[in-house]
Amino acid sequence: MGRLERSLPHQDLGANLKCDCPDMIPRIVLVLLLLCPSLARAHAILLASDPPDGSSLTNDYLLIALRYSTRIDQGRSRLTLSRPTSQLGGGAEERLALLPSNRPDLIQARAESLLPGSYVLHWFVLAGDGHITRGDLRFTVVDE
Repeated sequence: MGRLERSLPHQDLGANLKCDCPDMIPRIVLVLLLLCPSLARAHAILLASDPPDGSSLTNDYLLIALRYSTRIDQGRSRLTLSRPTSQLGGGAEERLALLPSNRPDLIQARAESLLPGSYVLHWFVLAGDGHITRGDLRFTVVDE
């Protein structure tokens, strides 16, 4: 044994560690996110949508707009629309063509010939940092 090792008493260093400040963990996480902002932007988070999730619409034509927390790779992202099962071809998913956008955090598409019923819009986006995020929005088209 070396001289330094013999002069220090042996003890369990972790036995005396206590966390008297449970509110420190959120503060530490906040500091880490501020120091490393790329951690906070690891996935594209849906910030706003038109139509909003759970909305009721009266028109048969829809301009869909989804805004995210980060840049979206438009070429590798997609939107699909599930039509109501009561319709001809219902339950089938229709891939919607994305419209050009001048904002890197926005994807847009058109849905036409919407008959009354419940629809599900499935979104699959690739963020600029390579992370994939997906989700669903539900809306209903009602008679006027």
